[in-house]
Amino acid sequence: MIYLELFLLDIIQSHSSVQTTPPVRHPGFFEDASPNRKKRLEPILQYMQFHICERLTLSTICEKFSLSRSSLQTLFHNEKGCGAMEYFSELKIQRAKDIIRDGNMNFTEIAYYLSYSSLPYFSRCFKKSTGMSPAKYASSVKGISQALKNAPARSAPVREA
Repeated sequence: MIYLELFLLDIIQSHSSVQTTPPVRHPGFFEDASPNRKKRLEPILQYMQFHICERLTLSTICEKFSLSRSSLQTLFHNEKGCGAMEYFSELKIQRAKDIIRDGNMNFTEIAYYLSYSSLPYFSRCFKKSTGMSPAKYASSVKGISQALKNAPARSAPVREA
């Protein structure tokens, strides 16, 4: 075991003493294509927002925008850090949080409105995304809004001349 440790230390020392030069970058070849990707992604994001209450599939989005599955996934991973359907699920959860804060629908209605297959599935997705159940989220939002209503108004500090 001691020999392995000595061997690893020797490798580390030999690599740290070697001077390395950074790789040569050819102008324009490795430049970030981010503006172009963002331009391609924007209509897809708008489409997802517009169809948030539907059960979109990866195939549907690919067909609509004439992209392969791998191109779509690569585009989302590069720009959003997640896959297209994961992003769409997060959009749905954000919308669910907005609806819960409004207090106009119960959880079953929200699940149906956002096209979840069942209330338990909606609850699992919500908890996976937020770390709490929809009921716990609703009670925490209600508690925060009550605390804000009951908080005394703060006056501006008085300045002496």
